[in-house]
Amino acid sequence: MRIMTPEKILIIGAREPEISDAEAIFISTYAQEKNWIMDGIKKGWYQAHTLCVESTPKYVIVWHKNDQSVMHVNAIAQINGGGKFETLVAGMKAIARKFDCRAIEGLTVRQGLIKKLMQNGFRPVGVTVLCEL
Repeated sequence: MRIMTPEKILIIGAREPEISDAEAIFISTYAQEKNWIMDGIKKGWYQAHTLCVESTPKYVIVWHKNDQSVMHVNAIAQINGGGKFETLVAGMKAIARKFDCRAIEGLTVRQGLIKKLMQNGFRPVGVTVLCEL
């Protein structure tokens, strides 16, 4: 799958090295089990996509579509220095639209992230953030 957004963000299926980089960040930061992302992808629980700007990978997004047709973001990792926050938001929205999701949600307790998401069309819902499409 390849998507080119109007913002010139190329979205491709994440490759194993990129997924491993993302997983390493989460293991060191959040003490997740080793291989939890790759195991979830292999079992069909998650999908992973890479957001590229000028052909350089900037973000890996791990997500699944739930029973309510909502894109639930399980993990986001910056790679190669990351990119603009707006790039991440535009990429998530493009993936959600491609897979016919009606909204995007994710869990976070990071107040700075919640504030940035709210500036980009998300709203807090309980302990989640939601962006209806």
